[in-house]
Amino acid sequence: MHTPPTSVATLRAALTGLLLLPGDAGYDEARAPWLRVIDQHPALVVEAANVADLVLAITYARTQGLPLGVQATGHGIAKACDGGLLLKLDKLNAIDLDTATRRVRMGPGVSWKDLLTQTQPHGLVGLSGQVSSVGVIGYTLGGGIGWLVRKHGECCEYVVGATVVLASGEIVHASATEHPDLFWGLRGGGGNLGVVAELELQLVAEPHDMLAGLRWYPMARVAELLPLYRDWAATLSQATSTVFRLMRVPDAPQFPASIRGKSACIVGLCHADPATQAQVLASLAVFGEPALDQVKMMAYPAIAAAEPASHESSAITYDQAGFLRELSDEAIALLVEIGRSEFPPLLQLEILQLGGHLTPSVAGPLPSQASRTPTAAFMLHTVTMPEQSGWEEVKQVTEETFARLAPVLTGELYYNYLRGDQQVQVAAAFTESSWLRLREVKRRYDPENLFRFNLNVEPAE
Repeated sequence: MHTPPTSVATLRAALTGLLLLPGDAGYDEARAPWLRVIDQHPALVVEAANVADLVLAITYARTQGLPLGVQATGHGIAKACDGGLLLKLDKLNAIDLDTATRRVRMGPGVSWKDLLTQTQPHGLVGLSGQVSSVGVIGYTLGGGIGWLVRKHGECCEYVVGATVVLASGEIVHASATEHPDLFWGLRGGGGNLGVVAELELQLVAEPHDMLAGLRWYPMARVAELLPLYRDWAATLSQATSTVFRLMRVPDAPQFPASIRGKSACIVGLCHADPATQAQVLASLAVFGEPALDQVKMMAYPAIAAAEPASHESSAITYDQAGFLRELSDEAIALLVEIGRSEFPPLLQLEILQLGGHLTPSVAGPLPSQASRTPTAAFMLHTVTMPEQSGWEEVKQVTEETFARLAPVLTGELYYNYLRGDQQVQVAAAFTESSWLRLREVKRRYDPENLFRFNLNVEPAE
């Protein structure tokens, strides 16, 4: 690149994409993330149209001493980019699918809905989460646990290459043979090391519809259903991922009167083995007749988009996650107490079954690949809607819930499920050796910590 832009005017003239300032039409829309927990006011917003725009924006922020925030879909925003340069990536949404190698290259603006729409007709899928509007790259860089985790593992394990714009403005390619330390860090270490302009992902073959969905039961049965769920889940192969939820049912007409507007228990599953679908469906009889049965055969994109959040243009949520050693009698007793207590509106507590293919490896920095799997059988995740209950009540209920469950939690955390206000706990999402290695990689590729408006891994001293 030639001489870096030294003013907003020269930056605007050099860009292919848009530069927006406060007061410009479109500024307020551009500065808002999907996750509306932060009201940020950047000094300027750059909506990148190509990789050259990324280099220009990053170089301008670095040379002008501006804070730099990077945002694709905005589902995982951690810190407000007030007074800085907000670099938007959502227009970089090209998808290059190679069905012969089962690989896909994509830009950071690609959502799971975008990707799965293209891959499903070829019998291929990526390992998405439960909300299909989430960006593929941001989700993958932080790990990636979803409906197929027990069969195929975490999404970050399937990264085979990445084009990265570094803090210096240099463009590099990371793979197992090129910048292998950067490649290692990208496979679960979060978005701290550079801006991923293109990610190459290995897809998995899933040509058949899957048995998936939720079965809803009155909360009065929670003490009966939780032990049944524990025993049932233990019988399933790794082709089946399951969840158990406690939540307040919306007061909406699609729900029967027995649970509408009330607290309920939910048993959910995604089963990806055509040969045993009938057997798994029959096994659900152990729970008895549900108030509402939504389990059916579905194509994977429909499963990935089943959560209401997949269809919302924005949301305000407050969540927290941990890991259960097991669904012991003690854990079940505590969960029953929580289920029978007064939930604030729309509080959801989910227990996600792990195990299966989620086995130790040395592919990346996440503890699930080093130490978590032997000790944690389930992830526990709570989501609340503060606009319904108020921030203080939501925080209090969340803190109380995790305090009550502390005796049965492992203490481990997961990068993708950390809130923006949990920066001090980022290190706990990794093993000590992985954390030290990540900080060394950060020091090599971003020694001045330009990329810090996230759940940050600071460079080693």
